[in-house]
Amino acid sequence: MCQRGITSRGFMKRGDFVYHRGFMNRAEKILSTAIQTLPATHREGKLAAYKLLCSIGIFNHDVSTTTDFLDIFLLIISQGFLSGDEDIIYVIISSCKVDFFHRCWPSSALLLPLFTPACCEIGQKPNFVDEKTIPKVEALTLLSRLVCFPNHFEQLDVLTNNEKHFASVLMDRTSLKRMIMRDLIKASQNDVMLESREIALCGLAIFLCEELKHQRTESPIRPFLLFIVECLQGQSKKRTSVAEGEHPADSTVFAADMVRFLASYAPLFISHRDNHSGQLYTLIIDGLISSLRSNIPADIGALMRNNVRIIKSLIFALLDWILHVPTSYLQQQQQMGRDTKNQEASTTAIQRTFSILIDVYRATHSLNDEHKVQDNELTLSQSIKLCCKFAILFLLNEHSHFPLTENESSLITTNVHEGHDWPSPSKQLIVQNEENQNPNQSDELIIHSSNIQLFVIHDDFLVSFVEIPNDKVNELTTDSQQFISRTTVCRTIIRDLCGRYCWDNYAFNISSNSKTITSPFNNPIELSLPTKSTYQIEETTRGITVLEKFESLQPPTIQNQPPNTDILDKLLQYITFHSPELAFYSDRTLNEVSPTPTSISSHDENAIIKMITEQETAEQNYDSSSSEKTEQYIDNTIQPSRHDRFALCRSHITQLGLMMFENRQNIDLLNTTKHNCDQLLRELKNLDSLNCRETHKIAVIYVGYGQEDKPSIFSNTHGSPPYEEFLTHLGWQVELSKHTGFRGGLHPLPNTYSIYYANELVEIMFHVATMIDGSNDEDRLRKKTRHIGNDEVQIIWTEHYHEYDRSTIATAFGDVLIVIHPLPNGLYRIKIDKTSQTTNFGPLFDGAIVDKLILPELVRATAINASRARRTTLNNHCEFYEERHRIINSIIHKHKRETTYEEFLAQSFTPLAAKTLDETPKPNSQIERRDQSSNAVNTTNSNVQIGSQRQRQPTRNFPFLTPNNNNNAPTPITRR
Repeated sequence: MCQRGITSRGFMKRGDFVYHRGFMNRAEKILSTAIQTLPATHREGKLAAYKLLCSIGIFNHDVSTTTDFLDIFLLIISQGFLSGDEDIIYVIISSCKVDFFHRCWPSSALLLPLFTPACCEIGQKPNFVDEKTIPKVEALTLLSRLVCFPNHFEQLDVLTNNEKHFASVLMDRTSLKRMIMRDLIKASQNDVMLESREIALCGLAIFLCEELKHQRTESPIRPFLLFIVECLQGQSKKRTSVAEGEHPADSTVFAADMVRFLASYAPLFISHRDNHSGQLYTLIIDGLISSLRSNIPADIGALMRNNVRIIKSLIFALLDWILHVPTSYLQQQQQMGRDTKNQEASTTAIQRTFSILIDVYRATHSLNDEHKVQDNELTLSQSIKLCCKFAILFLLNEHSHFPLTENESSLITTNVHEGHDWPSPSKQLIVQNEENQNPNQSDELIIHSSNIQLFVIHDDFLVSFVEIPNDKVNELTTDSQQFISRTTVCRTIIRDLCGRYCWDNYAFNISSNSKTITSPFNNPIELSLPTKSTYQIEETTRGITVLEKFESLQPPTIQNQPPNTDILDKLLQYITFHSPELAFYSDRTLNEVSPTPTSISSHDENAIIKMITEQETAEQNYDSSSSEKTEQYIDNTIQPSRHDRFALCRSHITQLGLMMFENRQNIDLLNTTKHNCDQLLRELKNLDSLNCRETHKIAVIYVGYGQEDKPSIFSNTHGSPPYEEFLTHLGWQVELSKHTGFRGGLHPLPNTYSIYYANELVEIMFHVATMIDGSNDEDRLRKKTRHIGNDEVQIIWTEHYHEYDRSTIATAFGDVLIVIHPLPNGLYRIKIDKTSQTTNFGPLFDGAIVDKLILPELVRATAINASRARRTTLNNHCEFYEERHRIINSIIHKHKRETTYEEFLAQSFTPLAAKTLDETPKPNSQIERRDQSSNAVNTTNSNVQIGSQRQRQPTRNFPFLTPNNNNNAPTPITRR
């Protein structure tokens, strides 16, 4: 029936099937005759004829299909659907598979009204009927791949059956969309098969992405979002059939991945008609919170590895949505039922988010987990607690801070360490001589110095306080010389699960040229506070409230402001613009009057009025008793030079409250003595070298027309214009020598470029084959093979007329291939080729058809999820924050110093003196006398406890998350 290996083209692979045009016409006549004439006794032969005809029709022929063949083929397919015979419909759906609509035949869209109802009916059936397998996966795939057709084609000619007469009608975009999505939802609602349900979720996610990117604000999307959110709790509501090798948790994890993918489109929800007052945001966030609450393990028996996967997937989906939803919607008060006093309780989305994270942490805190498989491996309950802790810290640190600048997304943490911005080498040498340091040991100089001290706070944070010279004294000093910046700066460096952060603190003194004015208030000052800010506020796309530029660069004072000006109001505006981190609320400035509490009682109101009246009376009495106006200048005294190189840091530490006795149980010193600093420095450098975000390496390969071997494919230095346009939207082109983010193993050579993408939680470096260069052809082939051969996920852009075969570029890795086939009608067909060990992922699926606008984002999201799915199968894989947790715990365990409160204060007061004293050897006689005296004291009275040596309470880890042992109910968070 076909000829093997006979072709007129020399570059075709051996063994290809080639259908000749004459054979196709003859086979068509034979098969169509058999279908129409075979009696009922030859039913199997009739079904075989349908199957063979469909296989010939959808095959990728080397020659174009004749019009006569298409006419008869489509007629037989339509007659098969209209016959109502389920077996024939099953054969047509399973044989056409995913290849029917991407052939771009002129009349293939005519059968849309026949395919979609048939696929819908198949999707609503059980997996097996009368011991026959139902092609549910093929049916849902056919429906899901049609979701991009309405927006791309705008209108299509379709067949309608009116009184047994076929007629071609023009169906517009809205009608096409309604027909396809109605059947897709119906087919998915009662589907209990895991694989087909996951394909339906992918189709819905692609449809939502399509509608949002095309700005179809009139199209309803709430029902589809509601369906995806309901799938988050599918395991608790429905019984999903699970095939061999699959887990029941895969359905919930897959739905959580789709919800997390849609988080990047949260800003596009603002203008949609279904998102009135943030209803779509509330639907998704509350759905994730509800699913998390239903999956909280009640006891250790309910805690299984699959539950951990579900909880962590839901936490990261919730975290992504909170990061992308505008802040104004997160702070909206919403009615959430009634509280214990039967009063309506209103909370915000951010409050509910922190509440569920704390509840999950507390629920797993008291579980006695199973034994560890390895010493460094986290138990299941520890893994959940660490995920909750990371989510809380990340929200507190990074919300509304990404990106740090408009064009810089490669860094979310600082590169500053303790050795930056120190004095010049000549001054450092003087410091070394003063402190008797070895000049060759620069790292030891940094740690073993009098201007630095390292602390451990809550057994979770490594905090360094460094006092460095202030190089911006002249810049920070005002023109009027009223405030003078100090010559040193207190630098605070914090290391935690999320990364490393730097905080520079400047201190200002009053200049000796400034004067104090004491005057009698002969006339009361009229204060007219504005009822509304004089500065407009605009909302950025990331939900951060910003002020228009303040016209004055100097702080407002009585000298530079006109009479009868509210200087306090001007000063608050100045602070809001120049120091926006001091603003308490993102929706209003510091000078705006706070809203009046809605539930203020009459008693409180009278008390406030009385307090204001008494204050006014006191001010009037002071005015009447003041003497005449006098001016007094501050004495121009010469301040003595200061030799304490840690004074500003010590003052800052004290102002933070870290030196208080009540906080003693939460703070400790790190051992920075000379014999210990080498190992401490090595471990700190190791911690700083770890990634602070999830990282992925993904290969991108271009296959030109007729290229079928690795040398010809890797010889490409550029691709077609559609391929180059795809790369520009896949990520950002960066120069590797200047790139500060994740490089994926690429060497930072000058004039070498690659494609990079990053968001708050993920970094991706694409190994683009057409951009990897070398000194010659052999070197270029070697580099491309080394980088691309080690990537587990490969994106293949092929313009070859044959299907891409994974043996073309055989590698030891390459577990997932995402193959992109451009179609003549402007759409793109996706083929997913994965190993059996890799679990399912989305949003793209095998056979998906998408348009150019959403292709790069969908391919990037699919590659990320494919890499995550592959890593879940690895035995020793741990998340990036878990690795940071392990290193931080190791540093704390090895280098934390257990001291009394008196020793702690002394070493914090003078860091170098404490380090020097610890290294000073003690005479043997003194040691013997100390041992004898201590033994005598213990012998005399063993019950005596010396105050300076009293035992400390154990350090509390994340105290606000510690559960209440006296009550099973979560303890409320109170301000201390």
